[in-house]
Amino acid sequence: MTNKLIYSIIIVDGDSGILILEKQMKILDKKDSLAPDTLAGFFRALNNMIDDIQHYMKKGRDVSNMTRTVASEGSTIILHYQPQARILICSISDPDDDEDQIKEVLKTLGKRFWLKHRGDLNIFRKENIKDIFNSFTVDIENFTLGGKIAEKFPKLLVGKMALDRIKTMGIIDDIEYKIANLCDGKNSAFKIARELNITKENVFRALHKLEDVDIIKNS
Repeated sequence: MTNKLIYSIIIVDGDSGILILEKQMKILDKKDSLAPDTLAGFFRALNNMIDDIQHYMKKGRDVSNMTRTVASEGSTIILHYQPQARILICSISDPDDDEDQIKEVLKTLGKRFWLKHRGDLNIFRKENIKDIFNSFTVDIENFTLGGKIAEKFPKLLVGKMALDRIKTMGIIDDIEYKIANLCDGKNSAFKIARELNITKENVFRALHKLEDVDIIKNS
């Protein structure tokens, strides 16, 4: 089974765009798919989001729950704005990873960073001292389970005959049935989406339902 990870968690000052901290989860080699255009896409999304935040703040609009996702064939970039700290906490991950779970952990990390470093941010913005944030890499490691928190290889918990009966009862629809049949503990959501020619978002939505009704184990 290929080991899927969040590649990096990156914290950026939302006022200036200056990098505050980066925790790399996976050392990438030449065979990995994090190409230069992925990094270019990250910085483009970052700059656009900072521009939007500053524009919305001038207009008096709410920026308390701003999150953006940039998906590609080889990776997924998620950026979340933490308004109290005025930071962007971002992830670059494998496209197999559960985006909803990554968003939740980014929100948690953003709140944690604010509680832990609210005083240090003033020092950083005056003197550009970053070393005071180094200890936060431990929090990132813990809250993301070393980058593995969002990797999912769903496995079917019921037999074929039971699954057929569940479909006949109308508990799941045709697409959910097809998805369940591909949950062998080795297929990722991304692979299932490609196999069925549907979006990854629809697969994750179906997997959450299948897990809720105890048809699969999503781990």
